[in-house]
Amino acid sequence: MIVDDMRTVRMLLPAYFVGRDYVFFEAESGEVALQNIPSFQPDLLITDVHMPGMSGFELCRAAREIPSFSDLPAMLITGDPDLDGLAARHGLNELAALIAKPLDPEEVRGLVSEMLGEFAD
Repeated sequence: MIVDDMRTVRMLLPAYFVGRDYVFFEAESGEVALQNIPSFQPDLLITDVHMPGMSGFELCRAAREIPSFSDLPAMLITGDPDLDGLAARHGLNELAALIAKPLDPEEVRGLVSEMLGEFAD
């Protein structure tokens, strides 16, 4: 599931996985994502950190409060250059990864494969 208030990001990320058998659900906000998580049942949440309304961190916490999604892995995307400080302030654990913009397709593919327990190409 890709959650970002920027349509271009929601269109760009699936293009990184052409030829792979992934199905993507897109949401323009954390609120929309939360409404659809139970029906879509994502294996991974990819979300922007800074969005209007609900941040990516708030979305992850709320999603993990949904029964059967307490261990939903998440990749959080940010333009903030202080990844370590941001991770520490928000208490990221092993179920979450923080990745900086601009996005590197190889890094994104590798991280997604790792988070889904697959072998990276």
